[in-house]
Formats: sequence, C-alpha cells, structure tokens
Amino acid sequence: MSVGKIYMGHPLRLDRFAAVALLRDIGRDQADMAELRRLCAEELDRRAIHGLRDEQVIAQLAERVAAGGLTVALVRRPGPGVPSTMQVAEQGEMAALPPAAQPQAAQEAAAEEATTPMLSNPRWSADRVAVGAEVQALFSYEGFQAGQAVTIKIVECNADGGRSEVESIQVEVEAESGEHRAAWSRSAAEAQVDLEQDTKENDTGPVEYRFTVKADEAESSEESGPLWLTSTVTVKLVSEEDGAPAPDGIEVGLLDAQGEEHRAASKDGKARFEGVLVGPIRVVIGAVDALP
Repeated sequence: MSVGKIYMGHPLRLDRFAAVALLRDIGRDQADMAELRRLCAEELDRRAIHGLRDEQVIAQLAERVAAGGLTVALVRRPGPGVPSTMQVAEQGEMAALPPAAQPQAAQEAAAEEATTPMLSNPRWSADRVAVGAEVQALFSYEGFQAGQAVTIKIVECNADGGRSEVESIQVEVEAESGEHRAAWSRSAAEAQVDLEQDTKENDTGPVEYRFTVKADEAESSEESGPLWLTSTVTVKLVSEEDGAPAPDGIEVGLLDAQGEEHRAASKDGKARFEGVLVGPIRVVIGAVDALP
C-alpha cells in the first residue's frame, strides 16, 4: 500500500457504504491495515488512535471519504505483469475505478453494507456542563427506516477504565440517514451519588460520562468522548479560636480533579469557586503552590 499519486482511474464518488467495503478489503492485509491506522492517526490525537479497533479506524476514514477529504483508488501501474495495488491519497477530489474494476470481495461487501444500518460519530455537544444543565448526545446514522428505534447507553467512567451504566435513552430516528440528537442532564443528587461511588472505588479523576449507540441489526457505535460536570464550590472560613467568620480578603486556593487551579478571596467568611469539575478537590489557605 502506498500514499501519493493516483496513476489511473476514472473519478467516481464513493458513498460511505462503498468506502467502508473498500477499506475493509484493503485492511485484510496487515501491512495495509497498519497504513490505514497511520492515516487515521493524522486526523486524530496520536494517543486516541491506540484505543480504536480496526473497524472503528475504517469507519473514521470512510467518513472522510464520503465527505470528500480522502481519495480511495484501485491503481494499476503501467507495464505487463505488474500486480495491482490499492492506494489511498489525501486529495480534495474523490476518485475510484468503476465498480466493474473493483475487487469482487469489495463489490460483494458493498452490496451487503448497503442494507446494513450503521451508527457512528457519537459525541457530546459540549465537553463540560454545569450540574443539572442540558447537553446533547449526537450521533450519525445510515441505512435505517424512519421511526426505527435506537438506544443511547450512557455510562459513568472510572480512571481505571471501569464502566457503570447510569441511563439508557430510547429514541427514534427521523429518516433513513442523518444526524440525531437527544437531550440529557444529570441532577445534583444523581451526580452526588456518582461522586460517592467514585470515592468508594478510590477514583481520583473527575466524574465522567460517555455513551454508545446501538440498534437492532446494527453494530454498536464506538464510544463517545468524555463529558464532565461542573459546579460551584463554597468554602467556609472560620476562626479556630472562637468559630467567628474569617476576615475578608484571605486568599484561598483550590485544585480540582484534573489539577486545574482556582483562586478566590474570602468575603463574609466564605470563598466561592465557580466552574469546578465534580470530583475530588484540594483546598489550601494561601497560595495554591503550597499544596503537596
């Protein structure tokens, strides 16, 4: 497998189903699959690619092909007896040889994919929201029937990779293909339960939620990125001698579960911090640098 110039072939638009089928056929060879993963890594965080299965890598690249950001072609170099090679080239225009020239396995897979529902690209509309605030869970779908049921499974994640389901949402897609969004929120009481459970499990990270999407006759989507909740934290400051409120203007520092620094000055015996991630926190009177 190589990357670069396309030597032969008549331009032909590939939809997502055909792109998936062709990329799957390419990925049958381990060396070619490694090249596909390298291409995908150029579009994603280098660390994120290691957590993706080969099928998820193919889905990511197929999205780019369907959007016109990646060109896939069957290439035959001039000269008798020279074997054909598959080639992927990053170009603005899409190209491929006509279906008759594509590998038979790819054609058969494309026909099968055309009738198989697909779910992809699950993501939150924001990566942080206040406790109790509404956020949208979004995903893309193809090959469905209007009104077909889809399940959004939301889990709370631990730093050690553990997952515990917190809610399942049943929705119906509006068309054969498109993008769907579903509103979701986590109340203060629910977030407190999640935080207490994390504390029991010695999870030192923030309370974190991710989701996947599944439906009958469709493979479950990859997992979404993280969603973190934020809240306002109020620290009461009193005198150790008589319990009286501390004077105004005392500097107070706070480190949240991600190590982000927050500062506030006391007023009426309290220091107030807004937008703090829900999770373990550390507080110090004075400069945050004094924290261990």
